[in-house]
Amino acid sequence: ALILVWMQCLTVDQAFAAIKGRVVLACVAAYGLGDGLSNTKVTDVVAEGMVDFGSELGPVGVLFLVFFITSSMSCIVSNQATAIILYSVVKQCHVEGVSILQLVVMVVIGASSSFMTPFGYQTNLMVWKPGGYQFSDFTMMGTPLTLVTGGLASVLCWLLIE
Repeated sequence: ALILVWMQCLTVDQAFAAIKGRVVLACVAAYGLGDGLSNTKVTDVVAEGMVDFGSELGPVGVLFLVFFITSSMSCIVSNQATAIILYSVVKQCHVEGVSILQLVVMVVIGASSSFMTPFGYQTNLMVWKPGGYQFSDFTMMGTPLTLVTGGLASVLCWLLIE
């Protein structure tokens, strides 16, 4: 937006008018929820459960688990809120062979991979009814797509990010 204002494609008033209040409110509320979960130690319990379950799967399995949990949550909650809330969880995870950066990258990718439901992302909602799709169409096509995306992202994240 700064570049557009600087290049005089937009005025400052137009740039501020483009900010969606509902999105800002959702992000602010998610930060509060994330802090609340951290302060009550809920994130510690969830992180411990993820580490206990994920340690059996190895480093790539832990990354996939974080991706799948994030992607599943993002199908119900907005991707911004999902990323903010699960960041509070993954920063508590300590898994041998997996860095915090890798876990955060998987949260970001997983939050943007809400393929399994029509209400996981705005574009899904826009094509749901006009395209004549059923809820099950998103589940049938989105689940394999999510698994493939998560598998590839987990392996590439483990190989390419230190």
